[in-house]
Amino acid sequence: MAAKEINWDAVLAKGFHLTKTDSMFLSRWLNGAWVSEGVLPYGALQLEPSATVLNYGQGIFEGIKAFRLKDGQVGVFRPDFNSRRCQRGAERFLMPSVPKDLFLQGVEDTIRNNWRWIPPHGRGALYLRPVLFGSGPGLGVGPSSEYIFCIYASPVGAYFSLHGDSKGCALLVQRKYHRAVSGGSGGVKAIGNYASCFAAQAVVKKRGYNEILYLDETNQLVEEAGASNFFAVQGNTLFTPSVSRETILDGCTRDSLIALAQSLGYHVVEELPFSLVQDCSEAFCCGTGAGLTPVGRVDDSDNPGTPGPTLLCPGPVTLALSSQLHAIQWGLTDRLHPWVHLVAPPPENC
Repeated sequence: MAAKEINWDAVLAKGFHLTKTDSMFLSRWLNGAWVSEGVLPYGALQLEPSATVLNYGQGIFEGIKAFRLKDGQVGVFRPDFNSRRCQRGAERFLMPSVPKDLFLQGVEDTIRNNWRWIPPHGRGALYLRPVLFGSGPGLGVGPSSEYIFCIYASPVGAYFSLHGDSKGCALLVQRKYHRAVSGGSGGVKAIGNYASCFAAQAVVKKRGYNEILYLDETNQLVEEAGASNFFAVQGNTLFTPSVSRETILDGCTRDSLIALAQSLGYHVVEELPFSLVQDCSEAFCCGTGAGLTPVGRVDDSDNPGTPGPTLLCPGPVTLALSSQLHAIQWGLTDRLHPWVHLVAPPPENC
C-alpha cells in the first residue's frame, strides 16, 4: 500500500489507537552487551513464560512523535529528552541503560522504515513506542539476565474523544484511587503504573468523563490527569504538580510548555493544591499522546451537587501555548527549532 493509498481519514479517526505498520527496531542485551538486530518486520516477540517482565513487571517505555513538517521534511520532537528519561528509568529498575546513539538510531530507523505511515502535514503524527524490558527467564525475585529494547510505530490522531460539541475534556476527581505514592515508581514511565489506572479510568468513563484527576496520598495536591500532566491557570501564573517527589512523570511536553510559558512572560509554580484548581480560570492536560488538550470541566466525586470551576475552554493562555508548541512541532517557525530532530528519508522515499 503506497502512502497515497492510505485512507488517512479512517486511520486518524481512530484517534490514539494502534494501526499496525511495516517495521520495528530490535536490540537485545546478551552477555553484558547490546546486540542490535536492526529493523525487522512488525510482529510478535517470543518470550518464555518465566520472563521477568511477565512475572515481575520489569519494564519501561517511552512515547515520541514524528511530524511531517510544512516544508515536507520529517522531524521528531525532542527524542534526546526521551533517551535521557529512558536511561533514568532503566537505572531505577536495575536494567542496562540504552545508549543515546542506540536509542536515536532505533528512532530514526523505525521512522525511515515506516515512512509511508507518517500522516500528512497538519494531520496527526507517527507515534513511536520504545520499550525496554527484562526478557530473560527466571523464578526468583530479581532483575533479569537478558533484556529487549524494541521500538514500534503507529500513526495517531487525537488522544481524547471529546463528547458532542465540547472543546475540552472532562475530568473527575476520585479519591478512592491514587496513581503513586512518595518513594514508589510514579516518576518512572513503568509499565505497571498504567495497568493500575485501568480500574479508575473505567469508573470515571462510566460516569461520562474523559479521565480521572489524581490527587496525592493526602488528597490535597493534584498529581496527574490519568496518563497526562496537568496545568491550571490563575491570572499570569501557571500551576502544575511538582516532579520533585518523584510521584509523577517528568513529561517531555510538560517540560516544553514550562519553558515556552516562561519565554512568553508567564510565571510557573511547580505545586498545585486541589483547592487552587477550584478557583482557576483555565486548565489543560498535556503529554506526547494528548498534546495540549484544554479542560472544560473538573468535577469532584465527593461533592456531586457542587459545580466545578467555570473554565475558559480554551482560554487565552492555553491558546498561546498551543500555538507556540504546534508551530515548533509542525515546522512553522522561521527557523527550525532545536527541539526538532530531522530524519533523512529512506533512499526510495516511498
